[in-house]
Amino acid sequence: MSQLSTSTPGSLSDAEREWPQAGGEVFAPIKSNPNLKGALAEFPSWRALAAREPAWVEELRRMADREAPSARKTRLERLLTGYERAREAARELLSRRERLTASLEELTARMALGFLYDRERKLFAIGYDVTERRLDTSYYDLLASEARVVGFMAIARGEVPLKHWAALGRPFGMAQGEPVLLSWNGTLFEYLMPALFQELFPGSLLAYACRRAVEIQRDYARRRGIPWGISEAAFSALDAYQIYQYRAFGVPGLGLKRGLEEDLVVAPYATALALAVDPVAAVMNLRRLARYGLRGPYGFYEAIDFTRERCPAGERGVIVYAYMAHHQGMSLVSLANALLDGIMRRRFHADPRVKAAEPVLYERVPTEPPPAILPGGEGPPPRILP
Repeated sequence: MSQLSTSTPGSLSDAEREWPQAGGEVFAPIKSNPNLKGALAEFPSWRALAAREPAWVEELRRMADREAPSARKTRLERLLTGYERAREAARELLSRRERLTASLEELTARMALGFLYDRERKLFAIGYDVTERRLDTSYYDLLASEARVVGFMAIARGEVPLKHWAALGRPFGMAQGEPVLLSWNGTLFEYLMPALFQELFPGSLLAYACRRAVEIQRDYARRRGIPWGISEAAFSALDAYQIYQYRAFGVPGLGLKRGLEEDLVVAPYATALALAVDPVAAVMNLRRLARYGLRGPYGFYEAIDFTRERCPAGERGVIVYAYMAHHQGMSLVSLANALLDGIMRRRFHADPRVKAAEPVLYERVPTEPPPAILPGGEGPPPRILP
């Protein structure tokens, strides 16, 4: 590490300069041996590395034993030592993973979701008031909500009946001449967060709703000349302790809540979530956000606030120089899904309980969606700088 940290960009350390010659000397006899060449064609998995010693390692040992003392013999021995270290590390990694898996299984088995469920309303309460010892009087009552992933898990685990899913509201509005499933706040988080784990099956209502949410957000941002990706986030207002404030921001016409047109806050993690729906547009938007200065040393900063009242004179937007762990975490999971063929979704759906509950995710788009009355319509455009 010290070699890497002291090297100037573009320069090579002594070890890096030596490696091509060392590699050539060590691997020349390996490349000429068809058995070894085939064995080394694929890097072994952690489990295979930990389980048994492959035949090619023994062949390398015989080569090292036959070799007279030389630089090549030393390097062969170093290669074998490195293999043994990697094998031991693989065993330790798998052991740690098994312990972690057991701990997580125990935690999830003890996690009770049913006490938050109101059996009369067939809905989950927002929370539980410990002081008053009662459920909150507000409920998650919309399908277009991040809370649907909890409801789905509770159904899959047998804690709540299937009728909970049917009880979730499905209000529709019209945008760009097409129906849109409405959420409360009009954030991308409400639509796309569950897609970190749940499949968006082609032709399903949820796949359609997520695609339309991204389209409407992109159009809304285009008409205002800013990057897209509006969601709940920290914004540029500070409290008495100089801490950024936080709340939900959304797009009018996508959310039922009043006053969504009054603020304009763009959060990069919302674009990262959209990789599940439109990866090309999401990557282009992330690059645009980087040009606005939102790419920091630990990832993208929390947000950029374009609301006019909070922008100092002459500034186009105010960057919120903060990192929020849950937003960075969602971005990392979404990136992993995009690069590794939906790996977290595949893992989630590999659980037999999830497989059993999967049919609810295939719900189709209604042929004649019932209209919903929006509170106040889209209203005037946000107050932002020209």
